Amino acid sequence: SVRSAERCEAMGAQFVLLGSGHLAGEFEGLAAQMKAGGAGRCLLMYNEALAHFLYAAADVVLVPSMFEPCGLTQMVAQRYGAAPLVRRTGGLADTVIDVDSSPGAGTGFVFDGAGEGDIEECLGRAIRMYKDQPAMWEALANRCMAVDNSWARSAEQYVQLYRSA
Repeated sequence: SVRSAERCEAMGAQFVLLGSGHLAGEFEGLAAQMKAGGAGRCLLMYNEALAHFLYAAADVVLVPSMFEPCGLTQMVAQRYGAAPLVRRTGGLADTVIDVDSSPGAGTGFVFDGAGEGDIEECLGRAIRMYKDQPAMWEALANRCMAVDNSWARSAEQYVQLYRSA
């Protein structure tokens, strides 16, 4: 939302939105507002190469999906060392451990609720950790990159289940 983008900028962070799809029309106002200047950009398009550059440059990737059966965005973000910031739903809840709830094992930031305030509070937690606790941030990024979302792990779990039957 515009408010979340403005809050990021007020806290000294940059905000980039890249995407297309059924909600693109709702973001046209945000794109126009961000074009005017500031520390944010809203790019309403599909561009796979640019997406990977943004993952590589990002410290946080926001995935505020209301419904997400699995989701790859948070997994790609982790692979690049960017902390996913996700709503606790579906596959997002299954693949991201909140760093404040589990400091030594956390792999991102998780929020509940559907309001802008919920997202903003979580963004604030992420930005504060990034700015105020660089050692914890580095450990978080390293844990993100170490997450194993490969089929090898899943296949091994299936083999163990099969053998235990």
